[in-house]
Amino acid sequence: MHLKLCSSQMKEDSNSLRERVLNLFKSSRGALTQKHFEKEFSDVSLTTILPILNALQKEGMLDVLVNTDRTLSWQLRDQDSTEKLKSLSDLEERLVYNAIRNAGEDAASLKLISSETKLPQNRIPRILKSLISKKMIKEVPMAVGHKQKVYLLVELEPSEKLAANTLFAGDSGVDAEFISILRTACLKYLQDKAISASHIADPLERRQASYVSCEEIHRFITNTKICTVSMTVQDVQCVLEVLKFGGELETRITSETSEQSTSFGILYRLATQTPSVANLANIPCTICLCRKDCRPDGPINPQSCKLFQEFLEF
Repeated sequence: MHLKLCSSQMKEDSNSLRERVLNLFKSSRGALTQKHFEKEFSDVSLTTILPILNALQKEGMLDVLVNTDRTLSWQLRDQDSTEKLKSLSDLEERLVYNAIRNAGEDAASLKLISSETKLPQNRIPRILKSLISKKMIKEVPMAVGHKQKVYLLVELEPSEKLAANTLFAGDSGVDAEFISILRTACLKYLQDKAISASHIADPLERRQASYVSCEEIHRFITNTKICTVSMTVQDVQCVLEVLKFGGELETRITSETSEQSTSFGILYRLATQTPSVANLANIPCTICLCRKDCRPDGPINPQSCKLFQEFLEF
């Protein structure tokens, strides 16, 4: 009888500790290291927590990550992506999906997927196409000069270091079709905003209502799914700046002051007079995200830029 009570008590303690561990993961929303557990569970030894972490990993609830200093960290898996993984019956699709999921917002290249899954590279494109058709992953164009693309889960947005890449695709450099779609979408939204504002009687309020932020336009384009390619706020801002340089838009600076700091933003609206010709907007440098690294004696330079040469010839 005493042994049964002890066994029951141990099981109850284990379940309680399991809940504490899961709650810690949910509240932290990130990877946890050994130091996190030692700090948060000062009343429990790490040797007691490790079996629970191993059990959660086997259940598919945790991912184990190897840090640069060769220590381990644990991260709670997104349940939506876990359910999607379980829904895949094809083993190779599951391997590829899991490799892309592990890459997170940094995305996974064909080479990385092949390395993670041990599948030959010539077999992976078919699997990627299948996962894209199932709306489980999406592709993001690589930087200028590269033909390959990288892949990430459909619900994720590219990380900062990938943000610039969506404006570029293949050997041709700037993805003209993508920019054209963005340009049309931006102008359409701003035109609708101007029409809506024109019905306001007060001139000051009418002027204020005609301005929109870059983030607002980005939300509109994202929600309406105008672009099938992954897009960032920076992409939209690049196009808006081109339209501004071409005289089609005008801007004003806004500021917001808090107790700690002052932040500034840019609002856009249709220009009162739109010129018929805007040569400045055609300069490729205005939308080239490599312009900060472009210099006469550098690896990226105006002399070898095909887009700039074509502009000069035109």
